[in-house]
Amino acid sequence: MKTIKEANEEHYRPVTQVFLERLLRIHDLIQTESYPNAPFLAKHTEVSVATINRDLEYMRSRLGARIEYSRSRGGYYYEEEFHLPTYLISAKEFQVLAAVKNLLECYRTTPIYREACDILNLLSMSTLHSVKVKYGLSRVAVAPTAQAAIDEAVWEKVWSALMSDTVIEFDYVGRWRVGKSRRRVRPYQLLMDQGVCSLWGYDENRADMRLFVLSRMSDPVLTQETFELPADYDFTPHCGGGHFGAFYEKQKFRFTVEFFGTARPWVCERIWADDQQITECEEENKTVVSFTAAQSIMVKEWILSQGCNARPVEPDFFVKEWKQEIRRMAALIREEEE
Repeated sequence: MKTIKEANEEHYRPVTQVFLERLLRIHDLIQTESYPNAPFLAKHTEVSVATINRDLEYMRSRLGARIEYSRSRGGYYYEEEFHLPTYLISAKEFQVLAAVKNLLECYRTTPIYREACDILNLLSMSTLHSVKVKYGLSRVAVAPTAQAAIDEAVWEKVWSALMSDTVIEFDYVGRWRVGKSRRRVRPYQLLMDQGVCSLWGYDENRADMRLFVLSRMSDPVLTQETFELPADYDFTPHCGGGHFGAFYEKQKFRFTVEFFGTARPWVCERIWADDQQITECEEENKTVVSFTAAQSIMVKEWILSQGCNARPVEPDFFVKEWKQEIRRMAALIREEEE
């Protein structure tokens, strides 16, 4: 018995320029209504008959081509009109495709990454009969980031539950807990954040909304229970206006942070929250950023990432937590020096 992964690998056909050119040639030969057979197609595309058979199956299953074999004519024909999905795209549109493909780097550890890239390759290489594109998809890149590996069985179950609005159960190890706990969740959304994929949904055990990192899940099981997706299922509003990734808290706060030195131009380059306000204080050589968010833990990590070039001013509880963190780091240094 083959696993799903083995079966997928067996039927996977990478979309390359040579492959696309061969499909175009096969399409042209069948479209002439001359009823070419497999040996004829193999001869005119310089591949084996076995490869032709795989190509024909790909055109049927993946491209929707109604290819039939006529015993009386001894060759293949289209049962109904078929147009190979190639598109004429401009150089500017090609640049957009390149950017989209690289955004997919966020999904590299998920099973959808390869097939999604193939679709974009198919679109981009369709220009080979129209316009020459000077720069390929590889000329736009995303810098490498640490990514969490996702078990394919977990991905498939979560994806199936998401697409069918089905309650899913799984074992989970949280960020602040050591042991596993069994969860029963109504899946609402998948979120990608810096190489980590999380499930956003309603935890029936906790009777509350929760985020679950897929790489911390195990033993997923689809239940027989379905649910109706609520109108307010989207994760974004729960961030309280903050843009600090897949994390949220029940209460939102107004943050004010001072930035110094090299952090000043850095903090001005991005939008960190919906209502952010940036004030340049040249006399004091600092930049002050104020915003509202419901992501205090992520905001603290954001400030700490700038070291001595960032200092929180409000809210008071947050400033105290930041100082405690600084003291703990200083204690580590003292221990090392003793």
